[in-house]
Amino acid sequence: MKKIIFFNTSPRDESHSRKASEILKKLFEPEKYTAETFNFRDHVIGPCKACLECRSTGGICSQKDDMNDICEKLLRSDIFVFSFPMYMGQMNSQAKIFMDRLFAYAIRKKGKKKKQRLIMLASHGSTEKSLFKTYIKNTAKAFEYLGFEVLDAITFSGSARPVDSQPELFKKLKEISETLYD
Repeated sequence: MKKIIFFNTSPRDESHSRKASEILKKLFEPEKYTAETFNFRDHVIGPCKACLECRSTGGICSQKDDMNDICEKLLRSDIFVFSFPMYMGQMNSQAKIFMDRLFAYAIRKKGKKKKQRLIMLASHGSTEKSLFKTYIKNTAKAFEYLGFEVLDAITFSGSARPVDSQPELFKKLKEISETLYD
């Protein structure tokens, strides 16, 4: 059975990125996957201090917060679904803090052949579909540097229509859920 980690960084309960993540989670067949969801706001995760202690400790961060445990769970997962809202043209600050802290995860990952597969879900308030294309592409490259295999990066507008009434988004999420059965 494969393990999926869902990590949501929106501070809002009813956020569009969180709703898309929940839709995707429901599309996975429970007999083939186990899933665990983390919400940034429910955890203590401080920003990276750039002390580089993780280099001498095998990827264990010097900060005594929830991130070391989350990294350990990520290492044991097969698929990582990372959902975040876009504010001011880029991922929200919570997503950036989380991503910066994945540096220690990358050190733990070094030398291991298995790559966690990553799906990014990014909501934004614009009706222009291609507005964030370059930013998302660069974010995907950063995740690849951290040791993830980026399967897909989906951006969608949450302001145009409610997430659960966007058939093109649902179709894309369904396609993703079906392609992971290998």
